[in-house]
Amino acid sequence: MFKFLSSVILLSFSFLYVLPLSAETPMGQGPGGGVLQKKTTPPPAPGHSGGPGDCLPVIVNGTTFFYAAGLFYQRGSDGYVLVAPPHGAVVPVLPEGNMIVTVNGGTYYYYSHTYYTMDPNGAYMVVNDPTAPLPPAPPVAAPPPTSPPSSTTTTTTVYPAQQQVIITRPAPITIVRSPDSQNPVKKLGRGLFCAAFGFLEIPKNMGETARKEGMPQAMSYGFLKGAGFFILRETAGALEAGTFIFPLPGTIENGVRDWGYGPLMEPEWIIK
Repeated sequence: MFKFLSSVILLSFSFLYVLPLSAETPMGQGPGGGVLQKKTTPPPAPGHSGGPGDCLPVIVNGTTFFYAAGLFYQRGSDGYVLVAPPHGAVVPVLPEGNMIVTVNGGTYYYYSHTYYTMDPNGAYMVVNDPTAPLPPAPPVAAPPPTSPPSSTTTTTTVYPAQQQVIITRPAPITIVRSPDSQNPVKKLGRGLFCAAFGFLEIPKNMGETARKEGMPQAMSYGFLKGAGFFILRETAGALEAGTFIFPLPGTIENGVRDWGYGPLMEPEWIIK
């Protein structure tokens, strides 16, 4: 009986010793080996003893992470799993041994293969690797091929402006006759007047020359000019009176020389 009780007591102590050992979770290989570590309790923060209250909860886009000693964990079905640092996570402090690096003029804090930047409040935010090459630009889609023109398509050729030749033609001149335009009766009266008073061209031209150039020129040049106009005026008057019923070429009507009953000389009358 004593031996049986001793065996029961010894067996009970053996179970009490074995059960705590079986409750421990085995540790996998570290991050360098590519195997995640699992913990039954959150890892302790630097400088603190272990326990659930020693790690820092960090919420990123609605997901809760646990930060301790520069590493990030998530709660799993059977413990805490080491995960990659979530982009945008903000932590108040970095462990000792972090390095300050400068990439393309920007200042970064590097620890455990992770880059951080400092925000205005002095906290550290997880960012993408600034040394990673940029992703290639997406290819530009080629324009769709154009279909050849069908037989019913109208082709329009546009020539450059410098090759265009514009030929303009003068508009035809339209003679608008006023109510007092020339006619055979007026032509007859003008011809008779010029034939009768053509001699007035001499004193007229002498007077005009005297006003412009002086009396000596009027007595010589003015007289000869008037005599010449006297002969032309008499000839034109006789011709107009003798042909008053017919239009003549070269007559002046409304400032244009053409066929008509206009005067052969200007001014039309000796005395305006």
